[in-house]
Amino acid sequence: MFTLRARHQTQPIIDVRLFTDSRFSLHVGAYILFEISALALSFILPNHLQLVDDCTSLQAGLVVLPGAAIGAVLAPLSGRLYDQLGPRIPIISGSCVALIGLLGFALTARQLTAVAILILYIFFMLGIGLSFGNIMTNGLHRLNQEQQADGNAIFNTVQQFAAAVGSSLAATIVAAGQAAVADRRLGTINGSQHALILLLVIGTLEVLLILAALRRTRKQQLD
Repeated sequence: MFTLRARHQTQPIIDVRLFTDSRFSLHVGAYILFEISALALSFILPNHLQLVDDCTSLQAGLVVLPGAAIGAVLAPLSGRLYDQLGPRIPIISGSCVALIGLLGFALTARQLTAVAILILYIFFMLGIGLSFGNIMTNGLHRLNQEQQADGNAIFNTVQQFAAAVGSSLAATIVAAGQAAVADRRLGTINGSQHALILLLVIGTLEVLLILAALRRTRKQQLD
């Protein structure tokens, strides 16, 4: 209903017609999938550490701290890489590194230890730091000056929805695993494994979307 109304307004709150630009839409889609993965992991990993590995909340926080710190430090530095090297290298390399982290989580889901989580989460957040902000920057770069405000609003709006979807999806899958068996620890392992496999699929889709967006951009630039 919002979309239909916005398409018939002269000054809509958000100009949804921007989605008719396939390059912009691909960037938004990749951005959404990245945010879903990040928020889902932020739910799964601390719960796994506390319920399966018997860590305290403080210990669980310290395990994921290095990865979170690396992601925060790389965010501004990746912008410089974008300016110097263009979008392809930081965005594609970051997406692939994050996918390696998700692959590691999916393959070791039933044997995850605190050390494994620490290392794999560093990989994932390294990829986030390199590519996440640059995906938004490159998506907005495809719009003209008059469309920038609407494009920025779209990215910030979908980020909030994606965050809610990611945490809710992870919580639902883990809770279903816990409800399926009497042993809460085993149920958490099962639920976490299913959730991590789904995140691997989501991460793969994100890489495919961004490759399609950047390949189409490069083809048009060559033309």
